Amino acid sequence: NAVRDPLLDAGELETEKNVVANELGGVFGQPDDVYQSGVDRALYWQYPWRRDVTGSEKSVRAATVATLRALKDRFYVPNNAALFVGGDVTPDAVVAAAKKYLGDWPRGADPWAAPAPPHPGLAKDVRLVYADSQMYEGFAYVEIAFRGPDVLADPASTWAADTWGKFLEDPNGRFKTAIFNKVPGLYKKEYLWAYYATQRDGGYVSFSTYLQVSKSKPTGQRVIELAAAIQQELAAMASDPGYFTDHDYQVLKAKLLDERILERETASGLIGQLSFWWASSSTDYYLGYAGNLARVGPAEIARWLQGWLIGKPSVTAVRLNTRDWSREKDANQKAGFGTLTKDTAYWWAEA
Repeated sequence: NAVRDPLLDAGELETEKNVVANELGGVFGQPDDVYQSGVDRALYWQYPWRRDVTGSEKSVRAATVATLRALKDRFYVPNNAALFVGGDVTPDAVVAAAKKYLGDWPRGADPWAAPAPPHPGLAKDVRLVYADSQMYEGFAYVEIAFRGPDVLADPASTWAADTWGKFLEDPNGRFKTAIFNKVPGLYKKEYLWAYYATQRDGGYVSFSTYLQVSKSKPTGQRVIELAAAIQQELAAMASDPGYFTDHDYQVLKAKLLDERILERETASGLIGQLSFWWASSSTDYYLGYAGNLARVGPAEIARWLQGWLIGKPSVTAVRLNTRDWSREKDANQKAGFGTLTKDTAYWWAEA
């Protein structure tokens, strides 16, 4: 009933809008939300609303029963749905119940018949600095973010990116060791992260770490040097087939495949994974993951790096304690860092 025939009572809607608006008020302006919204807005600059699951209080207040019903009629249709059932059940009984309660559910128009255009890449680097009173004085959080492959548009790159990201987790691996040797003042190897987030709409690649603030050189200039060191190491990965050894590939792939086996040891684990991948890519992507991962090697890693990271524009963002930010403000501006604030972080604030 909730899916097919929701009541959508006007009085209850007004009450719920107040609840949601109060929740949003508690989120907007929080340092984590300001920071991530600002990075997303810069990285997905043409369609930032597709990365914003909250929107503004104004949009929440504007909701009506008619608009919600239109959304329901467009997206809550059986040809845009999947039913997942797991546990101590009889398959025939599940099918019979599904037909009884959902069998006459009328199909609707395909809501994805006209797919949204892909997020365009950046034309040039963007540099942002955020004054955060909650940051520890003397430390800066640094992130260098790139557009990554969307899973349906470039699945081969996603398999290579997953493998690559796991390689870079090793605190004693070649990548982290090289970066720490090249860039003084990094906090700890364990606090240097690199990962790719698989997304249907807006793949995301991130390098992040903590940097100790130095009074002898502005943080902005040091972050630019960090980005250059990362680019040098990415180029080395792409050009040197032995950057990761054959043994590294064998161990890593076994680990990733073991994780997939563990996910499927319970009904809830299997259903959770299968439903997630059905929604974000396809069940075929999930079920074929192990075989495709096994085919990733140095050539696939090089192709992924050259296509998405090496020489590509990025969003570099720095979170500084307000006192550190104030002391370095002019120097960071000269280095090309714009100031990120809660007034500029949200696309809808200016709209």
